[in-house]
Amino acid sequence: MLCFRHTLPATALLSLMLTPALAAQTTESAAPAWGFSGKVRAGLEYQSNVNVSELNQASGRSDNARLLEADVNASWQATDKLQVFAGYSLQDKQYQNADDYNLRLQLAFLDSQYQLGATSLGINLYHADARLASAPFLTLTQSSVYAMHSASDTWYLRPALTLGQKRFDNINGRDAQTRSLSADSFWFSADGQRFISLGLRYDWEAADATEFRYQAPAVQLKMSTRFTAWTLPQQLQFGARVARRQYQSHSVANTAAARNDLQRQLDLQWQLGLSEHFALISKLEFGDFQSILDSADYTESRGSLSLQLSF
Repeated sequence: MLCFRHTLPATALLSLMLTPALAAQTTESAAPAWGFSGKVRAGLEYQSNVNVSELNQASGRSDNARLLEADVNASWQATDKLQVFAGYSLQDKQYQNADDYNLRLQLAFLDSQYQLGATSLGINLYHADARLASAPFLTLTQSSVYAMHSASDTWYLRPALTLGQKRFDNINGRDAQTRSLSADSFWFSADGQRFISLGLRYDWEAADATEFRYQAPAVQLKMSTRFTAWTLPQQLQFGARVARRQYQSHSVANTAAARNDLQRQLDLQWQLGLSEHFALISKLEFGDFQSILDSADYTESRGSLSLQLSF
């Protein structure tokens, strides 16, 4: 089985689905009716343990990869209360030696929000398609309903319900219906240069095969600060996530022990603004995945350096 570790749809969606809601709360009411932005990134990454996160398997081999990423986003202020967002992103990762692990991920979303006093009510739809070694690998569709409530000028709450469907190509038993309940809290500094977010999640994945069905409570933390040093604008971001996957199957590998995986992840990112449109981004990541299933019990670290063009 091919093994690869990358930002596959579940992780990518988690990040993207928070962006429109935060943007609606932090932009000024006098914003133009239409908005458009985009980013292109190119860089290199070292990965200590190449693997496929959706398959929970690791190769035990390290490799270098070329990264190419791009995303475009549009917004429309339809009325004083209704706002619509849309976007598309592409991630392409090509390994130096392990061509069989090359990954391309495409993701598109549509999000609409309606303002009711201090609360925005929203609904969104996300569709992701992943190709592994140039072959179809995974299709994921998700839809969410959520609320973004302004508890104060600097504190926001976001509960959400998400339903999804996974479809794997040529992998029996892993097709699944997914559900997720989440609650996120965001604290911003008065000047908007710093924020902290704390989130609680509970995921259900009902796969066709019993051994792949699980429930997963999780907690995640993200901190970000912007500052100027050496006359250049900079941003530091730190993230942490802990999840416990409780599998429905009562035994693994002919043992009586239940599979109850523990997943811990850390990441640190530094962005250095070189000019109005260019920035240098470096990132360090570490993952510790503990399981009684040998193929899902591993650690990994990654380091990357990219040049970003924004427009």
